[in-house]
Amino acid sequence: MRLGCTMGSKCAAPQMGIGTGAAFNLNQHFALDSQFLTLVNNDSVQSLYEAGQGGRGEEFLLGVRTEVRTRHYGFFAVDRPGLVSWSGALTGVTFTPTTNNGFDLSYQYQRRTNFADEFGGGAEYSPNDRVHVRVEMADLMVHTNGTIRYDIAGVVVPVCMSACSSWTNNLQTTVGVYMSAGRAMEWSPNRFGERPEHPFLDRTNQMLIATSLLAQAADAITTQRFLRHGIVEGNPIAAPFVKYGWSGQIGLAVLTNVGEIGGMRALHKMHLHRMERMLPLSLGSASAVMSYRNQQISDRPSK
Repeated sequence: MRLGCTMGSKCAAPQMGIGTGAAFNLNQHFALDSQFLTLVNNDSVQSLYEAGQGGRGEEFLLGVRTEVRTRHYGFFAVDRPGLVSWSGALTGVTFTPTTNNGFDLSYQYQRRTNFADEFGGGAEYSPNDRVHVRVEMADLMVHTNGTIRYDIAGVVVPVCMSACSSWTNNLQTTVGVYMSAGRAMEWSPNRFGERPEHPFLDRTNQMLIATSLLAQAADAITTQRFLRHGIVEGNPIAAPFVKYGWSGQIGLAVLTNVGEIGGMRALHKMHLHRMERMLPLSLGSASAVMSYRNQQISDRPSK
């Protein structure tokens, strides 16, 4: 999990975690999905930069997974609300007067548990009916309490770090191997590889891909513009790329479009043609909305 931060010099390296997950398949398209993860490292640095974080992080999430699949391949989206808990979050600082008119500092740490919601998607490969390998990328949005109590010579003052109550975005990439148990469910897999109803690069798909590229270009231009104004990118997936300027922005665009066209191709071969058309339409619409928001931010007068 890449922890929420300013994506600058104080951005900690991604933390590694390990855990377990379980799901109950309602039908071939929907499942109740849960996971419990704990971060491997005990992070004493993060608490100095992000109020509400620090120590060892744990998360428990329970939500819904929706999926389209063939016998061996599948694409899915997840939405899992839950809790994220940190064992050693900074909660207070005490200033004790000394004889030389100075202060001694002491820090108080305790566990803090916050509401979270993970939204993302990924792909699945199933060599047989019992083994499933899943790769997932998601935005773990955590509602943090940023209040720290400052005790100055017996006078307690609560101070909000950034905001007393705010959301942080955390990029989380998960790779897991899952084993199926219980009675196999009766389902009809989508056809894969048979002759499709239309050519992949027909006129409609060409127009949709071109429109998506134009919207992404507008998003990229306005993103680089507001970064030059000193505004921080809030998207946890884009931030590690765009902070390097146009080289990172172009690299992100290449990865995005390879994923987009590859996903369209896979849905095309699965004969899911409506979803095939919706993929570039959704990505283009999201890029257009973000371009508009970026422009609004860039046009705000500086303080």
